[in-house]
Amino acid sequence: MANNKKQKLLVELKLNQTITDEQLKQFVAKYGKQMKENKSEIQSMNQNVIKRIYQYTSLTTGLLSPLKNTVDGNKISKFYAIEYSKVDAHLSSQIRQHNKDLYSWTVNDKLDVETAYMIGVNGVITDKPRETRTILENISEKLTYRRAFISMILNQQSDI
Repeated sequence: MANNKKQKLLVELKLNQTITDEQLKQFVAKYGKQMKENKSEIQSMNQNVIKRIYQYTSLTTGLLSPLKNTVDGNKISKFYAIEYSKVDAHLSSQIRQHNKDLYSWTVNDKLDVETAYMIGVNGVITDKPRETRTILENISEKLTYRRAFISMILNQQSDI
């Protein structure tokens, strides 16, 4: 279904430090070709896992995080997937300056989808893909900047 909709899949690796390099190679050997054909990307909250698997695949890899992280120009993390309440226009701008993508999770309601779009998020992780796709397809026609701006202001959290 994702292929038919031209929807990239994010494969989250939840691995601990005991996984061997041989097991990572086996994962890439087993799933890498299909993931490449489907334009899948690999994400993990564990930066070490991302660094290690990056050695064995040309798939796009990125950092998944519930909070803001240091944004840098390393080649390993091609994107950042940040929890929605931590995403703001400044973070989006920083990430764009490093030619990386920003994904936001978990974005489920119309106002949040519109706000994420306005902030400059490249993609959303959602529990409602059909509804979200419809919102994004119609966003240029129906976007209410006032509503999205208000949501953006109300959802911003202090870094204190």
